[in-house]
Amino acid sequence: MGKKQEGMDVYVLLDRTGSMAPLWVEAVSSVNTYAKELMKDGADDRITLAAFDQYGEGMQFDILRDSVPISEWKDVGDDEVSPRGMTPLFDALVRLITRAEETDNEKTAIVVMTDGHENASREVTKEAARAALDRIQGKKWQVNFLGANFDGFDQATGLGVAQANVMNFFVGHAENALSSTAKVHRAYRHSQDAVSYKDEDRKDAGEDDVK
Repeated sequence: MGKKQEGMDVYVLLDRTGSMAPLWVEAVSSVNTYAKELMKDGADDRITLAAFDQYGEGMQFDILRDSVPISEWKDVGDDEVSPRGMTPLFDALVRLITRAEETDNEKTAIVVMTDGHENASREVTKEAARAALDRIQGKKWQVNFLGANFDGFDQATGLGVAQANVMNFFVGHAENALSSTAKVHRAYRHSQDAVSYKDEDRKDAGEDDVK
């Protein structure tokens, strides 16, 4: 059973692999938009932001913001880290979940933003990643996958994430997608269960444009 704490703990996993380069400035800006939308209620939430890729000898997992109180959020610059490398999604996902479970707040949200399929994990299998997601969803934590400029439904639902909590977005719509995600998380604060995206959220994200 998770611990009762003031506000939510939010963990954002940002794919910083090479294919994200055309979308990088927009992706980083959208994380800042998410934080600003989340703070509108004046809640005592905290955000951890991690960027990952496979580069050199192994996975690079950089914590850009570490449990920062939402009221003290400082915008992330697109030059803090640069896109490169491949996509060890399973490794990064389980690393982030492990970090979240160490805090074990009853109200925890996980956001994954990626533009491609797993292709470089060395430590974690798909089955182990799914087991980790099943475990935290069993705690009624909120989990959202955002497919950046590609159809990410198969990848996310293959890991056991409900399709209602997965959203694709096209170039030019990242800030809308993250703003909608923050609104979902604001609703989740007061809900007993995970909160789904609405049809208008998907329209604002340009999901129909993703092929």
